[in-house]
Amino acid sequence: MSDLRQFLTLAINSGATVLVAQYPDREEIANGYAEGYQRIKHLVETLGIDIFPLDPGIRAALDRGENPYRDGIHANDLGQALLATASFDRLMARLANGQRPKAKNR
Repeated sequence: MSDLRQFLTLAINSGATVLVAQYPDREEIANGYAEGYQRIKHLVETLGIDIFPLDPGIRAALDRGENPYRDGIHANDLGQALLATASFDRLMARLANGQRPKAKNR
């Protein structure tokens, strides 16, 4: 967890706009979040980073009989499309609310 904290802190300090998407595996969708999912969520929230779950899109796909997983953990093409759509939507919502990415002089 310390490596993740270090990575996220470095990203924040660089001036980048940082978002974290949480992609639960099939087991977590069925039975609740694993400890690691919860620990990552807590760390990200503690650092004040915008975090968003991908559960709604995954659950909707599963309800339609579609499988967003390649192997129960990793995303297949559909899962990647769900991730891309959710990320785009989150970025557009931030822009609509006036939260622009920070430009950094190099």
